[in-house]
Parts: sequence; structure tokens; C-alpha cells
Amino acid sequence: INSRSYHSIINLREKNLIFIIGGEKNSSSEIFLYTEFISMKLPCLNYPRASSTLFIQKNNYLWAFCGFRNSIIDKSIVGSFEKLDISEIIDNTPFTALWEKVNIINNCNVELHFEYVGIMPITDSHAFIYGGYDQRSYKRSLIMIDFINNKLFSIKDKEFADLKLKLLDDEKFDKYMSLVNL
Repeated sequence: INSRSYHSIINLREKNLIFIIGGEKNSSSEIFLYTEFISMKLPCLNYPRASSTLFIQKNNYLWAFCGFRNSIIDKSIVGSFEKLDISEIIDNTPFTALWEKVNIINNCNVELHFEYVGIMPITDSHAFIYGGYDQRSYKRSLIMIDFINNKLFSIKDKEFADLKLKLLDDEKFDKYMSLVNL
């Protein structure tokens, strides 16, 4: 494993894998199979990213969102998203994929140059992203990403309140929450 600082780590527990991505002045990425104590180099990111947010979509794609460009001290933020097709790793086939810069359609005027975002999956193809700023008011925003069409959708406060109410009224949500140990 390469030495690094301000890197990002995400665990794919079902496959006993840990992905270690980027870091300060670092665009390298690797995978660690912790049951075997084996590490393997992965392709380099297109941009060095320190403290980026990682997300695994459907156990097929590893996404890297935002983060600091090169050095934390410089305060320069990466405003792009990248993804890596990890299905080859998961299926134990030879790995040939490269990190792909994803061009996001951002019609909701949300500033994408932020150091950290939170991500919460909703479906296999959609997730909430929170922690960015609305360009017009610099107000914290909640947006939804469509991974199929690479689009961002803004969610207004009222829409989010309505969505929460619908979720709380859903019997499936009650059943799910009864299984979660909080």
C-alpha cells in the first residue's frame, strides 16, 4: 500500500474489500482484500483528490466526489466527479477499467466546488447529495443525483418535507426501521 495522507477509504463489506483512493498530492488508488492481506494497485484518478467523498453504486461503480486538489493548504477544490467500474474486481476477472470523468448536467445551479459532501442512496440509480451550496444564495443545499443520466436535481425544502412525510407513512420503512439497531 502506498503511503498517503488525507486519503479516502470505503469498505465493500460483502466482498471483504477496502478501496483506498487519492490523498494529498496523490491520484493513486488501490484495493485491499483484508481477509487475505493482499493489496492491488488500481488505475490512477484523473485528478489528485484529498479528502474526497467515495460512494459505491450497486457494487458496480466506485464514485469519487469533490475533495481538495493536490494540497489541503491550497484550499483549491476539485469540482468534478469520477467513477471506476469495479464489477471486474468483484467478479474476479482481470481488471482493465480506468477512472472516467463524469460530465454532470447541473441545471439546478448548485456549486460543485466543495470539499466534502454526504451521500445517501435512495434507489440503485439515485442518491441524495447534501453539503453543497446553492450558487445564488450560498445556502446549504440538498440535491439528488441520477446516476443513469448523470444529472443533478435540486430538492426544495417543501419537497423534502413532503418526501419525509411519505417515507414515514410507508409500511416498508417501518419494517426496515424495526430491523435497524439504533
